Amino acid sequence: MRWNKKVSRKLKFTTAVMLTLLLVVFACTAILVSCGDRSPGEEVPSGSIYQVSRELKKRQYAFDLRVKYYKELLKTPVYENDRVMEHIRQLSESIGMRISGTEGDERAAAYIEECLLSAGYEPWEQTFPIPGGRSSRNIGVTFAGNSSPDKTIVVGAHYDTRGPSPGADDNGTGVAVLLELARILGPSRVAPTLEIVFFGAEEVIPGGTRDDHHFGSRYYVATLDQARRASLVGMISVDMVGYGSELLMRNLGIAGQGLRVALENFFNSRGIPCTYRRDTGYSDHESFERAGIPVVWVEWRDDPYIHTERDNFDHVDPVKVEVVGRNLWLFLRSLTAESLKSF
Repeated sequence: MRWNKKVSRKLKFTTAVMLTLLLVVFACTAILVSCGDRSPGEEVPSGSIYQVSRELKKRQYAFDLRVKYYKELLKTPVYENDRVMEHIRQLSESIGMRISGTEGDERAAAYIEECLLSAGYEPWEQTFPIPGGRSSRNIGVTFAGNSSPDKTIVVGAHYDTRGPSPGADDNGTGVAVLLELARILGPSRVAPTLEIVFFGAEEVIPGGTRDDHHFGSRYYVATLDQARRASLVGMISVDMVGYGSELLMRNLGIAGQGLRVALENFFNSRGIPCTYRRDTGYSDHESFERAGIPVVWVEWRDDPYIHTERDNFDHVDPVKVEVVGRNLWLFLRSLTAESLKSF
């Protein structure tokens, strides 16, 4: 009898503990559910274990969706100015002078091609003649648009230099910005088809006249068939964006101004003052604009050291470069089928 009383007391104690634990679990579960993402006025789930379970599953599903979103966000490449500056260093220091048709010119072209290949792209090229029995080439990549693939925007920069300059600002900066745009816009794409082109032989060739320049961009435009020319809604030239106190949006003023106005407004809306100034054709935009294609040349001005030995890597201002590169990236991402109509 004594032994049975002991067992009975133990059983009662154990049962009481288990019941208490169950009550604590139910209470904690209800508190956690009620303190979650419940909006004001939303009813707390009733004490039914099935209702609580269903509510927890719903919240877990919502959490999983958030995790998936942020994982995809982390996969999206973003603009990195350190990469851009390293490209400028390679072009101006490791390669140096890149006079059209010379070994330096070819080394620069090979560097650009290698960067595009390492990013997983298949660059195309156009070889064209220049006076003196030499040649140079254009190199580019094309990314189909995600909503307006029948519309094309060309973003271009020349990679050659004029001696004795190592060409850090003119135009290592433009080339470097385009290499970074290619890296980050290839995977994500934008509304129109985007063609990123590195032009050869933009500078006046040694011994040439003032008009002996822009051979690469002129060749590109001359070889456009009717369909490709009709699809071109604009061209942006990125040339000398690493030094100066005034950010300019430029063109000859002889074609449509929609693209230039849109880019100018975009920069100004982001608190980056820029102004329009007509030019007489000092960059590769000239070839396109004379063909009736809307253009804009983006330039920081003035740089007193272009075409001299002092246009070196230390001369380039990383902040100036990033202002142009980062905001060009954002501008291209902001384009829509509707906004393209204004070009």
